[in-house]
Amino acid sequence: IKVTLALRCAHDVDMVVSESLYKTYRYKKQWKEFVHDDGKRVLSRNGYHMMLTWMGRDLARLQKDAFTKDGVVFMSVDQLIACKKRLGRNKDKEDLELLKKYLDSRTESDQ
Repeated sequence: IKVTLALRCAHDVDMVVSESLYKTYRYKKQWKEFVHDDGKRVLSRNGYHMMLTWMGRDLARLQKDAFTKDGVVFMSVDQLIACKKRLGRNKDKEDLELLKKYLDSRTESDQ
């Protein structure tokens, strides 16, 4: 989202996908599956990370208030903010500042 909204550059892309799409890519040679300590499975290839959930949110939950840009569906800015607050890492705090500025600029342009 941060790249799409022109907030900052990113070096990886996290994608939450359906079970069927995950299974399709799981056996493709170019994708490598990793299993986290908590059992979460992630497919990875060249900075792209495909998973069934992110921050406890599955595809159905993320799609409820998602937005589409250039034919690509993204989680809502509000959900991203909630997740970044929960994570609380330094890079998440920086992202929160960028997202707040983005929302403030949208509010000002709507007036």
